Amino acid sequence: MTTDSTLSISHLTVKFGGLVALDDVYLDVRANSIVGLIGPNGAGKTTLFNSISGLVPVTTGEISIHGKNVAWPKSYDLAGYGIARTLQGVGLFSGLSVVENVMMGANIESGSNFFKDLFGLSGQAEKKLRRRAEDALAWAGALALADKKPSDLTYPETKRVSIARALVLQPSILLLDEPAAGLGQDDIDKFAALLQQIKQRCSIIIVEHHVDFIGEISDQVYVLNFGKVIASGSFDNRPPWLEKPFRDSIHNYVKCRAVLHGLTRIHELGLSKYLTTRQFGCFPKTDQRGISDGGSKILGDIHGVFLRKPVTKV
Repeated sequence: MTTDSTLSISHLTVKFGGLVALDDVYLDVRANSIVGLIGPNGAGKTTLFNSISGLVPVTTGEISIHGKNVAWPKSYDLAGYGIARTLQGVGLFSGLSVVENVMMGANIESGSNFFKDLFGLSGQAEKKLRRRAEDALAWAGALALADKKPSDLTYPETKRVSIARALVLQPSILLLDEPAAGLGQDDIDKFAALLQQIKQRCSIIIVEHHVDFIGEISDQVYVLNFGKVIASGSFDNRPPWLEKPFRDSIHNYVKCRAVLHGLTRIHELGLSKYLTTRQFGCFPKTDQRGISDGGSKILGDIHGVFLRKPVTKV
């Protein structure tokens, strides 16, 4: 745990009967940072999210929030821990406007009666809730949608509203479950820029299968497989040939998925056998690969590069 940790987890183990879903997992989330969780299906990413969210019982492990050891959160008390979460299913109420949907989130935290506040029995409370909801919508880049119905929204817009409904709780830790799922590349790029803004307000933990997206936005990445953290590190020291626009010039041949500084931890843990080309396309540190592009050859001391299979040049 670092001195500026917003959330820190150590020795987390979750068992379902004889199945070990998480095995001695660790996680450290610094203030105003984005942490990405990646790995194949069944690796334990969602179970880790559910442990933080109080949706599954923790077998063993410790959690600290803002440097203070606390009991593992319960699902009904996440707001009290400063934690908010979005789900893969957006789940907006069709009969309410966008701003009213977001106000529902604020109502959960305040413990007041939403319908009493909303329909005029407490006009001052309604105004307070609405201002708070509009502030959250503004942070999510969705204030212009405030008076629309969910049925009038595009799919990317519903994603933004879902985030606003979490932000209205004014969390210090925001959990995002596959926020880029179903989005086109243009919307993914916009979403990445949005999250960079939101991290000024809170720390963000993301579970995502879109590894390129994770690579663009994350300050730290944790790779899970078979319930273990098999690699962790930052993207700060990625090779220069990964940076745009040069990376775009080889897009049709090789798409770099992630470069994790410090992937030697894989070998320290004796878990390199899990990082196969079939699963991740991960080449070990000592491997050097040449990538041809119009006669140019790139040799990388690849510190753990996740690559798609090259597309045959036309």
